[in-house]
Amino acid sequence: MKKLKKQIESIDGVISCRLTGEDNLDEVHIISDDTRMPKRIVRDIETIVLVETGEELNHKKISIASLNNYSDSNNERAIELISVYHENNRPICNYKFKIGNEMKNESIEGSNVEGIAWLSAKGMIEVIEKYELINGNIQMENVCLTGKDGNAVLVELQIFLGRNFQSGQKLLGAVYINNNLPLAAAKAALKALNRQINYSEQL
Repeated sequence: MKKLKKQIESIDGVISCRLTGEDNLDEVHIISDDTRMPKRIVRDIETIVLVETGEELNHKKISIASLNNYSDSNNERAIELISVYHENNRPICNYKFKIGNEMKNESIEGSNVEGIAWLSAKGMIEVIEKYELINGNIQMENVCLTGKDGNAVLVELQIFLGRNFQSGQKLLGAVYINNNLPLAAAKAALKALNRQINYSEQL
């Protein structure tokens, strides 16, 4: 049941869930945000239950309460990125951000061989790790420009959770550049990790 609960909570749009039943799953109760239609979440739950238990769960046993305008700022561990400044001719990014209601500043130094986007995204990960917002091991795999005319930046990560960090999961985040590549790259990394930040304590 514990494994099944974690997998359901990893579904996009799901904030938290509660499973009822002792030996066999009886009902699934979900709190979701308003980013996805409830019917889509129900289908995802049905698929996960079928794959994990080998049994079909009647959709009538799945209840969903949607929180409109749910914001990560409701979480005291949530991080809000304010700005990123890349120092000219130096592999250093300066980050201004909030954790809960507390303002923070950090300077992260990288290598001269790293591009600005990679440096900024990697620095954002180091900030997250420094403040222990995720109980896991994060590896950055790729940073590239994407979209029409390269107007967005994509960050690809892999995070290892669980005992001995053996459970790997691929994560992607993409943000429009809007004439600020360092900020966009950092936001893309943060976007990829956002759900893990919010729910890492439950893993």
